[in-house]
Amino acid sequence: MASAMEVRSRLWLGSVISQNRDGQLIRGLLIRVRRCGPVEKILLVTDGLASYASQALKVFRKPLHSGKVGRPRLVLPAEVMVARVIKCYRRRRVVEVLRRVVWGTEAEVISRVIGTQRSIRALINTAYIERLQATFRARLTPLVRKTRAGAHKQFTLESGMWLVGGCYNFVRAHIALLQRGVRQRWRQSSRIIAGQWKSC
Repeated sequence: MASAMEVRSRLWLGSVISQNRDGQLIRGLLIRVRRCGPVEKILLVTDGLASYASQALKVFRKPLHSGKVGRPRLVLPAEVMVARVIKCYRRRRVVEVLRRVVWGTEAEVISRVIGTQRSIRALINTAYIERLQATFRARLTPLVRKTRAGAHKQFTLESGMWLVGGCYNFVRAHIALLQRGVRQRWRQSSRIIAGQWKSC
């Protein structure tokens, strides 16, 4: 299962399920992300899988009209940035984390990361999506690595995925979305109350 989320509001944008982790899976996920709205300074932070960068360059391209006859050339907009986090393992332990900017300038990527995570110490990382995947594994039994209740049909897994994702987006209160209420007391809020919801 490949998933995407908007870090600032912790909004789950959707997931795609496939038997193989290949370019087709990643392309389906990126198409779903693009359908969520207009591309405005989007930063895609991915793991070491090369398909993310190559498919992103294909999915987010726009035609560059030059006034000449024929099909316009497709180019990647300047507001689209791609960064990659590669974890190096030794004896099942992470010994090194490589952070690379695949598309865009490093200054713009760092500025976007700081603005999204609301911290000057913010680094390029995939921690938010990894926590989301752990949430899905905890609430959807067939997604755990070892289980006796495996899903026999992809439809069953997809139905459970949308159920858990819907509850995660619109029912479960998130500590990162706390709002200051009356008498300086903090109150919990879902993604709708926080005003960060947008239709996908």
